[in-house]
Amino acid sequence: MFIKYLLRDWVVLRHLAVTAARSFRPDGKNRFKFVRGDEGLELYVKDNESYAPTFPAQSRDKLEHTLLLCHQAGLLDLGLKGYRLTRSGRQRVDSFAVRQENRTGVGVA
Repeated sequence: MFIKYLLRDWVVLRHLAVTAARSFRPDGKNRFKFVRGDEGLELYVKDNESYAPTFPAQSRDKLEHTLLLCHQAGLLDLGLKGYRLTRSGRQRVDSFAVRQENRTGVGVA
């Protein structure tokens, strides 16, 4: 559920909000990359564009800084196989899940 929250609130909804704000410019461009369709999220391809699948660029600087801040805050431990949640980090995720369940009424897995 935490990954769902990250993808929904920090990827999809952020894209839609930024794109909607930028689409108010009088240049006539539609900046949406995906839209809500009958099958859920659907790729938006404009009539005069071809589509070639791309891989999302990883913003290493932001990701590394986020992980480092979480590590410094005691939420993550860095081991040989990468980052792992600490006990405090797990409690934080569990607390988030409870708040989401109370807010939405939907159980969090």
